[in-house]
Amino acid sequence: MVTQQIELKPAKAHIEEHVRYRYACSKCRAGSSLITTSKPPKPLEKSAFGASVLAWIIAAKFERHLPTYRQQEMLLEPLRMWLPRPLLAELLAGAARELRPLANCGLREILCSAVVQADETPVRYLGRKPGKSSTGYLFGQGGAVYIEPSGRVNTVP
Repeated sequence: MVTQQIELKPAKAHIEEHVRYRYACSKCRAGSSLITTSKPPKPLEKSAFGASVLAWIIAAKFERHLPTYRQQEMLLEPLRMWLPRPLLAELLAGAARELRPLANCGLREILCSAVVQADETPVRYLGRKPGKSSTGYLFGQGGAVYIEPSGRVNTVP
């Protein structure tokens, strides 16, 4: 008789190595025709962290509302390193800068819609006074885009 149950394994981090090859002309001894393959794109230039780490930090902060010190604790085991809070804040700010064009494009689409809906959601957060919380607001917007039978995208039905 076999019994099954579902278990979770903690996340594990790994290091990806990207090998860049150099090619040179065998007839040219000066090395003037030396070519190096390009680097793969990085989400944040000059950062050692890949897209999956950034996605985890963003989701933890904005989807699960985890404070930075909890993120530090949760990343300690898989990364086997302690990430300072200023570094986590810098990674969030860098990701926000990189995602700004996407957010602007989404906002333009919403503002061109025939119907726009906005929502004001109150959120509690730690305020400036120790031990006191304050109320902030998240403003979500949504619009309606219509696709005509010809396949053309239109904002007016």
